[in-house]
Amino acid sequence: MCGRYTLSRPKSVLRELLGRTSDTEYHPRFNVAPGQLVPVIVRDHTLTSQVREMQWGFRSHLARKVQSASGTINARVETVSEKPLFRDSFRSRRCIVPADGFYEWQSTASGRQPYFVQLDNHAAFGFAGLWSQSLNQTGKLIYTFTILTTRANTLLSTLHRRMPVILNDKDRQAWFNAEVQAGRSNAFDKPYPSSRMTMTPVSKVVNKAHNDSNDCLQTVTIREGFRLFAL
Repeated sequence: MCGRYTLSRPKSVLRELLGRTSDTEYHPRFNVAPGQLVPVIVRDHTLTSQVREMQWGFRSHLARKVQSASGTINARVETVSEKPLFRDSFRSRRCIVPADGFYEWQSTASGRQPYFVQLDNHAAFGFAGLWSQSLNQTGKLIYTFTILTTRANTLLSTLHRRMPVILNDKDRQAWFNAEVQAGRSNAFDKPYPSSRMTMTPVSKVVNKAHNDSNDCLQTVTIREGFRLFAL
């Protein structure tokens, strides 16, 4: 799954994914958590990629009000084309969530140990996502999104059965391609290759969502015998 991620180099990441410099400047994020507002890339009516700030936690556009919970942060790529909650967004409201890393956890004798996952050479990437719009509790229109997940690759499977759908450059073009908008989602269910990813144990500072500094990325050494089992 994906419950926290980073956008520590927003200017360069957005430039890589947009093909141009973003009109808005964003602060580095080291611990993006559900319920928070973050930049997301969408296509407008002219098929031009644009950045829109959205809240992480999908809410159906059919709902009259947003409930107090944080919404749906992840959706299975294998079923989004069929699930009533997501199928409209799969057809016409796809998005790309800019990132340069994400976290996953493992249960150990000393508690939940976070790991920071990134691509080779610290490359920028985008998660496959879906977005919607609905009313919040005050009647204001808000935009929300979810990150799609697929089965974990060999590297991530030591921690969890699921991982986010990571789009390379070719996949990002296809994700927005009108010809595949109505297609089935299994075209994007292949896990990102383990050989092109790294995973490093980091400080438990990241376990608290209000911590959002580069201290979250401080590497730590895991003592032998403290790894118990994968989640």
